[in-house]
Formats: sequence, structure tokens, C-alpha cells
Amino acid sequence: MRKLLKSLLVIGGPATGKTHYGGQLLGRLNKGDNCLRMIDAPSNISPFEEVLKRLGQGMTAGHTATEIYDEVKLPIERQNGEKVELVFPDYGGEQVRTMMEQRQVSIVWRNRLRESGGWLLFIRLDRIRAYEDLLSRPRGREAPQTIESPEDFKWSDQAYYIELLQLLLYAKGVGVVKRVKDPTLCVVLSCWDELGEDVTKGVSPATLLSRRMPLLGEFISSIWTDSYVNVLGLSALGKALREKEPDEDYMDYGPENFGYVVLPDGSLSQDLTLPLALTMERLP
Repeated sequence: MRKLLKSLLVIGGPATGKTHYGGQLLGRLNKGDNCLRMIDAPSNISPFEEVLKRLGQGMTAGHTATEIYDEVKLPIERQNGEKVELVFPDYGGEQVRTMMEQRQVSIVWRNRLRESGGWLLFIRLDRIRAYEDLLSRPRGREAPQTIESPEDFKWSDQAYYIELLQLLLYAKGVGVVKRVKDPTLCVVLSCWDELGEDVTKGVSPATLLSRRMPLLGEFISSIWTDSYVNVLGLSALGKALREKEPDEDYMDYGPENFGYVVLPDGSLSQDLTLPLALTMERLP
């Protein structure tokens, strides 16, 4: 069977869990009992070698350097027997922030956007910045002071992600007169375990996104065709790891036995390949 090139673009700022997910994904693909499995050794895993080493020691890995843009090409097979070469990029999340600040998309990013058929947008809800408005501000509380200079202005994270998606769609050459099917979009609410059970128990990822970032949720639902969008929760590590204190469970059982995905219906799965598999189902 002819090997196809399926390019997915992972989009996320600093500390949103992209690199940890990449390392854990390699472990799941090698394990071979998930929706996707590795059918040959990848030619280069250097972007995730340090991640795999650190997780094997039961410790968290460092963040990818700002200037790095690398990719791992993974020869994999889907459950239906389709063989594909999946391109998984690794880069410093500050690059996304720089694009927004400068309103410029580099040639490397422009090419990757145009080649990609699906986007995985990583959002960490426990670190979002939101501003009160007439609807969310408690009765009796004074309105926030007016910003006196442009230097004092900062985007709310809802506006930030909406503007980011518009910028990326424009760079890819996708119009929004018709609802979007290419690229297909998977919103990944990362570090799910950091949100607390009181917040996440019994709540679907899409519902939580609409509660925490309603403007972003409405924007996505108005731009993308419904069947070409998924909202998932992700805990790539399953628990918080420390930088210098090893986690004994990780060392005893191996990192490939930790982490989970929260599916659209709120159920949990230990198959960390699902965000990719569900996105690949709708690739053009």
C-alpha cells in the first residue's frame, strides 16, 4: 500500500504540554495496543529523546528552546490497516507568542500550515487570563479602571486564541465565507489533572471550554463545520511530576502506563493516540 503523508500541526504556546505529549505518544505507539501503532522505527526521535529520558527517571522534562523547530516522522498504522507517515512537529511555544506580537508568520510556519490537514490546538485552562465584564462581574463590584496607555493593554486569552486562529487560517489561505473543513480542528485542553476534580468531574471537555472561554467556543462553532471539530481533555502525564524529585510509580511501571484522554462524552481513555486518530479521520 502506498504510504501517504498525513501532516498534523500541533499549535500551542509555552508550557501547554506539547513536548510531554510528544514523548508519551512515542511510548504509546511502540506499545502497539492503541488506535495507532508504530510499524517501523522512526528515522529521528532526537526532539523527544530528552523527554523520554526524563520521564523514565520519573521527572518532568524541560521546555523546548524558543528557536527550535524540528519534526519527528512516525510510520504508523491505523486499526483499519491504513499505513501513513505522520509528521509530528516540536518547537518552542514562544514562537506562537512571537507570531501574535509581530503579526508575522515565518516561511517555516507558513509552509507547515499549508501542508497540514489537521490542527491540534493545545490550551491550558488553569493558566488562562480572563477579564471581568458586565456578565461575569459580581453585582456591587466596581468596574476595572480604564487602560491609560497602549503599553498597559494585554489580550484576554479568549481574544488571543481567536486572533491566533484567524491569523493561522489567513496564512494557510483558508477563507471563512463557508464553514471550514480543511484543516480539521481538535482543541486539546491539556494538563486536565491540574484543573481539579471539583471542576472536571462529570463535565465534558466541550462544556468546560464553553464555561471558561465562551467567546472562543462560539467562534470555533461558527467557523468550523461541526463534524470537523473535536474538543478533548488531555493529561499527558496523569499526574504532576517534579523537576528534581523522581516519582517512584513512574520509575516502577514506566511512563507509558500513565496519562489519559478525556473524550467528547466525558469518559476517560488511556489511549493517548486518540487525539491524533480522531483528527486523522477527517483529514482531507
